[in-house]
Amino acid sequence: MASSYVNDLRLNEMATGDASGTWGTVTNTNLELIGEALGFGTEAITTNADTHTSTVADGATDPVRAMFVKYTGTLDSSCTITIAPNTLNRMHFIENGTSGGQNIIISQGSGANVTIPPGDTKAVYLNGAGSGAAVIDAFASLSVIDLKVQDDLTFTSDSAVITFGSDNDTTLTHTDGSGLTLNGTNKLMFNDASQFIQGASATVLDIAATDTIELTATNIAVVGTMGATGKITADAGIDIDNINIDGTTIALSSGDLLLDVAGDINLDTDAGEINLKDGGTLFGLVINSSSDLVIQSAVQDKDLIFKGNDGGAVISALTLDMSNAGAASFSGNIFVPDNKVVSLGAGGDIALSSNGTNGTIAAPNGDLTIDVAGDLIIDVDGQEVFLKDAGTHFGGFKNVSSDFVIKSVVSDKDMIFQGNDGGSGFTALTLDMSNQGNAIFNNDIDQPNVNSFIKGAGHNIIQTDANTTYFYGGVNGVQFRTADNAAENITFSNTGASVFNEQGNDADFRVESNGNANMLVVNGGTDSVQIGTNIDLITGAAVLTVNGQIEIATAAGTQCLDMVRGDAGLLQNFRKQGGSSVGNITISASATAFNTSSDYRLKENVVTSWDATTRLKKLKPSRFNFIIDADTTVDGFLAHEVSSIVPEAVTGTKDATEDITNVVLNADGTIYTQAVSEEKWIEGKSDGTYASDTTWVASKTIPDLQSIDQAKLVPLLTKTILELEARITALEGA
Repeated sequence: MASSYVNDLRLNEMATGDASGTWGTVTNTNLELIGEALGFGTEAITTNADTHTSTVADGATDPVRAMFVKYTGTLDSSCTITIAPNTLNRMHFIENGTSGGQNIIISQGSGANVTIPPGDTKAVYLNGAGSGAAVIDAFASLSVIDLKVQDDLTFTSDSAVITFGSDNDTTLTHTDGSGLTLNGTNKLMFNDASQFIQGASATVLDIAATDTIELTATNIAVVGTMGATGKITADAGIDIDNINIDGTTIALSSGDLLLDVAGDINLDTDAGEINLKDGGTLFGLVINSSSDLVIQSAVQDKDLIFKGNDGGAVISALTLDMSNAGAASFSGNIFVPDNKVVSLGAGGDIALSSNGTNGTIAAPNGDLTIDVAGDLIIDVDGQEVFLKDAGTHFGGFKNVSSDFVIKSVVSDKDMIFQGNDGGSGFTALTLDMSNQGNAIFNNDIDQPNVNSFIKGAGHNIIQTDANTTYFYGGVNGVQFRTADNAAENITFSNTGASVFNEQGNDADFRVESNGNANMLVVNGGTDSVQIGTNIDLITGAAVLTVNGQIEIATAAGTQCLDMVRGDAGLLQNFRKQGGSSVGNITISASATAFNTSSDYRLKENVVTSWDATTRLKKLKPSRFNFIIDADTTVDGFLAHEVSSIVPEAVTGTKDATEDITNVVLNADGTIYTQAVSEEKWIEGKSDGTYASDTTWVASKTIPDLQSIDQAKLVPLLTKTILELEARITALEGA
């Protein structure tokens, strides 16, 4: 009778006469495996596997024999783990130590399973019932005397219930997205039974205390109605946005009534009158029954007087702010005493009228000064503004058309701009037409030798003084040009040497920034910005930063890119934006190496025991030719067939498409070029840029092709060779 492995620890049960001469060795192995069963084991799951089987080895070390088992690896979906054989009857603590945020499902047969979320540990037992075996959550209902939790206590059910009392009379229920509910009308008490919060009914919440309830907050908002059977007192005052009084009177039994507010006091009587009384006797009215606001004396033959605080007959100042209202109407005249000023607030207006006749501001006894902090606006509804001296016209401003004319009204009289010292001329005249049209001079303007200004085409002004000439561009910019096809140069110089010329003479053209800002060469249309044959970056460490795509295109048979380094070493580096290197290209004196990042410090969950041969046998190497190169047969793979076996080797999705816009097509429907407007394509056909048999479409759907990095297959090939070598060695030693 041979040895058997039928016990739950898969130990060697030796039969009589079995293992002659090796009983001690077998016994020692069994004792070691018993110790292993009481310990901790860890087992890795193949990356992104949906199923995994853990078979406890017969008579040999195995991590799943341990009482505490931790599963590791990276998952992109939940994974069902079957513990075999299905006759094991034992207890396990199992930890889901995988990365990827996925559940693991512990199974033994067709019976019940236990799901363990990522990062959690559960105590389970296997009933060992063969094909129908089940895995049971040992702590599904756990009863303890005292439970001490040193960190967080989490209830993962959206409807978890905490029950108190031997008769379960008090419960606290969680409602997903809402909070916790205390059952019925039970109380949440503080300190003793006299201080509590209670839902007295379905619509009433009571907060009770023996002495005081303190609410400490920056703002306490009451949305509904707040009632008080006693007084409401506050040491610092009561701040209320709105007060509604159902009665008709606010009365004070003694003392003054003080209304002290930080904002406005509004009296709203629904278009009724506001009456002012003294001892019950009416003496004034504020009438607001129409669009006008009238303040009047309510007693006949009594004046309405604005009196100063000192009791004098007149007030020292009266301010009428009508910025948000209508007109201020005065039935009679308003007299301003001598040496007094009528002042307007910011944004105020003065309107003078007299029943449709001419309005006049008069200063019969002296000068009239209009002093404003902003603009002085004279609006005459399209008429002319005249200047008079003792009633006689001598000048005017004409604004009856789109032009603005300042003119002398008297024939044969000059209009003179005179300096403040009374001289015959002024030192400088500035015409700012930046937001208007042209400044037109019908006659010559005498210019001093130092200064001149010329109105140029396109609203440009050239100003010259003794040292500098200034060019001011208008809406059409400033143009510097010679006659068409002329041989003269356009010269910018301070030494007499040309720095730019249009006929190609031997000279340099230099454009540079001031060192503190970027220099931009842009084109807002669809054309390219083109640069000549060679581009030399002469700085020691030139950096080219491109936010979009760089395309290098040459004619057939022409080299696209030549990268040169003077010695061996790094030729090109690849980095994530703001991150470290993820690969590079290096060269030696005779070869090139294409490298990807592989430092051990970038990796975790490194596993060397995995099945490569089975995966390798799923690959389907093929021979084929590319459609565009029908005469060349090559060896390789179809990308979508590799994506499920070595996904990191394949980029893209099978049968994916993308939409491109503004495309020029060859006669056979293939793409000639893209990102070309229909207007530019039509223009290009006329000058021979595009062949006559090309077509233009606004949008075209094209395949978004998959690609493969066959170097990513090397680890799988290497591991398969090692497995085959191990099998060959085992066969040779048999």
